[in-house]
Amino acid sequence: MAALVALTQEQSNSATVRNTILDADGSTLPSPPFAKVEGVPNFRDLGGHKCPDDAEFGVSRCIRYGYLFRSAQPAHITSTGIDTLTKELNIHDTYDLRSFKELRLMQQRYDDLSVEIPGVTRHHVPIYRDEDYTPISMVEKYNTAQADTSSMDQKLNKLAGRSKDGFIQAYGDILVQAAKSGSYRTIVQHILEHPDKPLLVHCTVGKDRTGVFIALLLKLCGVSDEAVVWDYALTTSGLGKWREHLIKRILDGAGKEYSNKGHDKDEQEGSGVTREQAERIVGSHAEDMEIFLEIVLKGKFGGARKYLREECGLKDEELDKVVDHLTIEGEGADFAVHAAL
Repeated sequence: MAALVALTQEQSNSATVRNTILDADGSTLPSPPFAKVEGVPNFRDLGGHKCPDDAEFGVSRCIRYGYLFRSAQPAHITSTGIDTLTKELNIHDTYDLRSFKELRLMQQRYDDLSVEIPGVTRHHVPIYRDEDYTPISMVEKYNTAQADTSSMDQKLNKLAGRSKDGFIQAYGDILVQAAKSGSYRTIVQHILEHPDKPLLVHCTVGKDRTGVFIALLLKLCGVSDEAVVWDYALTTSGLGKWREHLIKRILDGAGKEYSNKGHDKDEQEGSGVTREQAERIVGSHAEDMEIFLEIVLKGKFGGARKYLREECGLKDEELDKVVDHLTIEGEGADFAVHAAL
């Protein structure tokens, strides 16, 4: 099956086209938004999200298909996957948000890890240059393993009272550090200068640093909170079989420094994290993004446009151009049909 259903502007108004299903790593996933790029989990096209209608001309708009993509790390991409990436999807630029330390740790553990992909320019734009941002490090720094089963209203009240939720604190820190490092601004510059060159944005799992950036762009374009949250939550399904591998690595205590190649000096001690907590760490829970959008992005930073303008130094006319480059005329997709994921 083709990696991704190619949608023309005329087809983008047809709900039936968007119900095509593909099989990726043993999982049944909707395509779009998912695309099968062999060896790369959680790969999807951001196209199709509905944007506000053009008030001046009275036409509907949506995010472009085939331009902006997100994924987990492409370290184990196969030759078939490379062909899909470069020939079918025409992606020749990737933006890697991982830190130097993460890359070093991964290269120590996986002998077959690929950092560079033939025919693709990897732009290394780490949010945290030297800091470890592996799942275990997130537990230690932000307590992201804590499973909070309280209601959404209780969560909002708790956060408003300055109590901490691990992922929300982490995502706020990502915004701060991304502004300092210039990571997000660099990717936005690609969109400004190369509207004809599709791009892939990824970190390790494609959930946190990538998820925050994608949420920023979607909100800049006026995509609803509901759709942004839905897109974020897809990572749990998109990881497929790799999710179980990540859970096992967390339970084994992965993410620490190695005493020698391939052997974690603390591995036998384990991580001290329960399976339920490990599942939460690698999961993408809708309430985390809901609260992030409401309390952090909107409440603390004044929304996506204000953040990109005041924290990242982009001008309003540049941001208008970004929106123009990311959107097209069209009704977009009703992704609610996949809400059961």
